[in-house]
Amino acid sequence: MESKKPTAKRQQTLKDILLNHCQDASRLNGLLLLTLPTGFGKTHYVLEYMADHIRQRFGQRVWFITNLKKNLPVEELKQRVGEDLFNREVLLLSSYSDQVLHFLKHHDIPDSVKGQLRAFAPLCKAAEAFRNAPAHPEFKQFLQKQLTEKELVFRKELKGILKPYFQGAASMEERLRVLRATPELRWVEVLYPSVQFFEKSVFFCTIDKFYLYVDTVIGPNIQITNPKFIEGSIVFIDEFDATKQNVKRAIIENAIRFNQDILGLFIQIFYGVRSRKLPVSQINGAPKRRLDYLKGKFDKLTDEAWRIYSEYEFQSHFYHEGTDGANRAFLFHDFEYHTVFEGSGKGKKPGFLARYYDKDDQVNYIRIENNRPETDNENLLFLLNDLRSFIHLFSFFVLDFAREYKVLHDERASEEISIENAIRTTLDLFDLQDNTTQRYFIGHISHMVLVNQNNTSTGFDLSPVNQGFRYYDILNRKTHDATSKVMYADTLTTPETWLLNLCRHAKVVGISATAGFDSPISNFSLSHLKHHLRECFFELTPAEQAVLREEFLLKNSRGSQRKIRPVSIRCNVNKKHALGELFKDKEIVLQFLHQFHALKDFEVQRYVKVGKAYLHFIQHRNIHSFLCLLNKFPRSGVYDRFREQDLKELFAQLRVLYLEEEEAVAREAVEMEARIVDSQGFEEKLEDINRQLTEGGRIFLISTYQTMGAGQNIQYDAPEGLELIAINSLDYGGRKKDYDAIYLEKPTHLLHYFPDGENISDEQLLDYLFEVEYLAEGGAISRNEKRERIRYAFRRRFNPHLRAPGNKALFERRVVAEHFCRLLIQATGRLSRTRLKALVTHLLFDDAICDYLRFFQAAGYLLVPEFEALLQHCQNSAPAPALPSGAEEAINQNLHRSLAFSALLHQLTRGIPDWRPETIRFWEGLREFVLKNPTIDRERLQRSGMQKFYIMHPEGRLANRYHYHSEDDFRNSMSISFDEDIGKEASAAAARLPELLQIPLIAELFREKGYAESFEPGEFILSPPLFQNIYLGALGEAIGERVLSSYGMECRPLEQGEYELFDARISEQLYVDFKFWGAHTRVDAQEQKEKIRRKMAQANVTCVLIVNIVSPDGRFEPIPGGDGIVEVPGLVDARRGVILQPAIEFIHQYISEHA
Repeated sequence: MESKKPTAKRQQTLKDILLNHCQDASRLNGLLLLTLPTGFGKTHYVLEYMADHIRQRFGQRVWFITNLKKNLPVEELKQRVGEDLFNREVLLLSSYSDQVLHFLKHHDIPDSVKGQLRAFAPLCKAAEAFRNAPAHPEFKQFLQKQLTEKELVFRKELKGILKPYFQGAASMEERLRVLRATPELRWVEVLYPSVQFFEKSVFFCTIDKFYLYVDTVIGPNIQITNPKFIEGSIVFIDEFDATKQNVKRAIIENAIRFNQDILGLFIQIFYGVRSRKLPVSQINGAPKRRLDYLKGKFDKLTDEAWRIYSEYEFQSHFYHEGTDGANRAFLFHDFEYHTVFEGSGKGKKPGFLARYYDKDDQVNYIRIENNRPETDNENLLFLLNDLRSFIHLFSFFVLDFAREYKVLHDERASEEISIENAIRTTLDLFDLQDNTTQRYFIGHISHMVLVNQNNTSTGFDLSPVNQGFRYYDILNRKTHDATSKVMYADTLTTPETWLLNLCRHAKVVGISATAGFDSPISNFSLSHLKHHLRECFFELTPAEQAVLREEFLLKNSRGSQRKIRPVSIRCNVNKKHALGELFKDKEIVLQFLHQFHALKDFEVQRYVKVGKAYLHFIQHRNIHSFLCLLNKFPRSGVYDRFREQDLKELFAQLRVLYLEEEEAVAREAVEMEARIVDSQGFEEKLEDINRQLTEGGRIFLISTYQTMGAGQNIQYDAPEGLELIAINSLDYGGRKKDYDAIYLEKPTHLLHYFPDGENISDEQLLDYLFEVEYLAEGGAISRNEKRERIRYAFRRRFNPHLRAPGNKALFERRVVAEHFCRLLIQATGRLSRTRLKALVTHLLFDDAICDYLRFFQAAGYLLVPEFEALLQHCQNSAPAPALPSGAEEAINQNLHRSLAFSALLHQLTRGIPDWRPETIRFWEGLREFVLKNPTIDRERLQRSGMQKFYIMHPEGRLANRYHYHSEDDFRNSMSISFDEDIGKEASAAAARLPELLQIPLIAELFREKGYAESFEPGEFILSPPLFQNIYLGALGEAIGERVLSSYGMECRPLEQGEYELFDARISEQLYVDFKFWGAHTRVDAQEQKEKIRRKMAQANVTCVLIVNIVSPDGRFEPIPGGDGIVEVPGLVDARRGVILQPAIEFIHQYISEHA
């Protein structure tokens, strides 16, 4: 009997990694990033997994999301699983206008229904106009908007017609059965496949669709990312980093759409809630607990409305008194405030916005002052904060009431009401009936509550990358020159927060060639995601990395058989000399000098460099396809500085000079070969170019980085007889081949740039502000530079000729350098889609690119051979410069994080005593954590989720001490130095640890609790506000409670309603507050006593012991007060290492008398 030969072990692939990750039940929801080069086959393996998922019915829903609808591999999945399985399990969610166009091309609706649908004829007309429109982008966009509007009207009318058919059919399943069983309605499912939403398990859609709502037509709208629908799903995000721009754009559009006059909005709500009682009749039948809850919230709402109305004199209108002709001001807020007004300029103090009530004029005057207003009531910031908080409070109340109303309505009625209509009904009950206000609250609630729900773990991070930002536009205009409006725009969320919420409810797999690049300008902020996801930010194991590397090498196993030839393109800075490099004929040089006489040198350089790329193309006949990537398109306008006509004439003269062609022949060849591909008719142009290449023609394709960005496929079928090299022996892609050559212009305007004299739109303003926040988050700019850029953005509203802050120095910053490299990796990836290549790939690039690539660290990345060749050429062509130390970025991040954490502390302490249980858990966890980890290594810090509260040595050295200075409790000013003595010290010595640990009782406490007995040198150390306000406070409380309890004086924890007003309770009327005032601490006794009195009134307390832990001089002199406040200046003498017995006896006696 012949023995069986052992079967070879199957090579693991990306599909196996996906299977292990997605089907491992022990793995929590979270984010896995796959940074894999173009051409790796990422989509292929994802589809293989999805096909298995369908066949084996794994159970979870699966989503495939990408940035471009043409890149949704719907047909490829259908081929894998077969049409029957595909139709049963898969749903493509395309735009409504696309669905209409497709439907009207292949189908029609029954005549019996047409008469009922008056909106159908206008819809058909709009669809025909769009389909037959000329390829003019602006006009096409106008027609697209018209089609969208007509479709919306049609859909609303259709829903009304469907209503009677669904009587008694409450569920989506029942309604779908009705639809399918009614002949005259079967077309609805063809036109609107979203009716099948709850039947399907696999979905395809763009990120734009995924972010927004899906209208099921036969039921309520569905917000896909709502946990109710996305929980437990698997979400593949293709071109992961590119999708951030789509999410950011949607956030910006919503901020602009819901821009409101915050003063007018408050007045509307005020009269609505003050003139109405809680409409209990609408929610009769709700559980008593829910009714009591809503009554309590409504009472709090009405009390707060009256407080704001009366405190800020809302019976009178507001008017902004302009200073020096200024009639407009902006107030920007992230975790700090920035004031900008007309006439404010560089070097001028920002100023403060004040509100003064004039009793004689009966007007609230808004003025710009040089100094901070004397009282909170006069500070406009306090009014705006109160209004913003009140609108949030009202929004939460409306949502709670609407949810209760919806539950009761759905129990009683045969048809469900959507949450949007329940919100409308609730607003109607409070006389908020106009469409603008209702649209505002529906949008505000959906983004503030639904998008950001279950967000407690990120709520303690006030960084703008987490919380977003807002601005107030205070303006007087002719239409309302007797009053001022304060227009309020709020992003409410950020792309990162949106993604974090998604990752908490689904297993998200982000895939792209640059997914792992931590450049928040062009990618989600990975450091921010790691901070919040912690162990749910999944990293590939070394074994998995080895699998992918081996697979990548297999894909390029024969790559050495072809050549990649980098060619540097440079030219003289003088335009005459530059043209002389391109044309040896002096007459042609003079001709173009005359033609370009109005252009600056750098503008002529662009012509010359593109000309050199074209010359390379015509002199190498083996180059059939050449991709020329620029920053801007050549245009045909008379006043354009880079003109298509001039560029083509330059090309023609090159052919005449170097190929000795007749001018007419040369110009004809240029028209045939030099093709410009922009977004206008992109698909049609590319299809025509591919046909020309397949037929053996030659093409010099001119486009831009933005147009040919992530996800664009330009490969084409190779003509017969062309000599090619297959870079591997695998069987895929057929005859598709990549382009033979590329020219990369040095990317410019990677950061926002506004042309001189052009007004900036609201969209551009918000996009620019997002960029500023991301630069600050990455440490690329300092706090002062951030302020300057924010002020510049708003001042551009007053002066369109204002000069922008410089960007040149930023290109050495990591976040900008990675953004730069990401663009080049995506660009070279256009030449790495297929296995068939030319014998030689020509890689032309602007020589200036080398200056930025020399700093790029490629270790750990799988890079396409084209980019690797470019990188090696740049890094080998000159001595490697010293890498930027990153010290400046670390200094900026240290200050940014410290101020953001300080803002969080001030926000939390303002909220006392209304802390929620999760706030108390965070606070107690933070205090315990810092006592155990005053310094910490990077890995443990990342696992803890506390990295935004710690700082690091600018040079990356281990640290256990530094100095800091702040004059206003870290509100606005702060300095940090690891080298110089600039004020207070943060260290074990400053915390008196060596002396305190001489006391046996305290040493025992530290050992028992696991508190750090020293500040060991670590990669990270507590930030100044964390050290001064949390660490020392927690240290004092822990020591104080242990000392008193050891002498039989029990310190009981505070209840939720009084939490953190004081530290502990001795009895019903006696509380204790521990302080850690050292020899270097200076406190204003009167100010401290005033704070304590306010807290005593809040907690209804008559006696408070203020116990300082460390005696300043070893003596005991209690300071009694007639107002119930007694100060104990020291509990221990640290210098002698003893507990002060007189202090213990005094406290014991005081407790006996007052407890």
